[in-house]
Amino acid sequence: MRFRRCFGWVLPAALLIGAGVQAAQPENNVWYGMAEKGTHGLVNVVTGWWEFPKQIYIGYDEGIAAIKAPAGTRSLGAAAGVVRGLFHAAGRTCWGAVQLFGFWSSNPTDNKAFLPLLDSEYAWQRGVKRTVVVPDIDPSIEKIGNHIERGLRNIVGGPLELPGQIYKSDYERRIYLGLVKAVWFTLSREWYGLADVGLCLLPMPENNLGVPFDEVEGWDALAGRYYNNVK
Repeated sequence: MRFRRCFGWVLPAALLIGAGVQAAQPENNVWYGMAEKGTHGLVNVVTGWWEFPKQIYIGYDEGIAAIKAPAGTRSLGAAAGVVRGLFHAAGRTCWGAVQLFGFWSSNPTDNKAFLPLLDSEYAWQRGVKRTVVVPDIDPSIEKIGNHIERGLRNIVGGPLELPGQIYKSDYERRIYLGLVKAVWFTLSREWYGLADVGLCLLPMPENNLGVPFDEVEGWDALAGRYYNNVK
């Protein structure tokens, strides 16, 4: 019942936001971005479990480089794959839910500067292993910390999108678009900020689908730094 109630207001709100932004910015396909993000999220939610057997197989196949004995390296590799599989399955599923239920939201451009990351775009792809390497743990911890920091900046800066986007729209003489974006970006920054902080230890997608924020930080528009996040 709660889900139906929530969906009952989220969908009309998404339609209103999409219509408003699309009408004012036809060159940006907002509808396509929302559909792409939601569909990608659904796929990840449904297939996230596949990361568990996949990572065990990859661990067994690649083994542990420091161990030369074939039996030992494969066994320990498979054991490490169990741990990686649990984290990657949880990460793909949870971040898929963020995309699915946040299909309406704008988002940061990508996550390439942070850790941990998923190995591939889809669960059935082998991809490239991205891991927190023990000998170089300090840079890895720094990237995880930067991820948390981005989340906190979005949580704090989200409400500043309200005056910032209205101020920008007044300057551009597009007040209706400013009102729509003010609400849209504020809610979106809160959504992704909470996700960044709450899921900071789970592997996330390298790229974010959907429509990126106009500005890097929530307070940039208020400071007159317009469109510094889009090319």
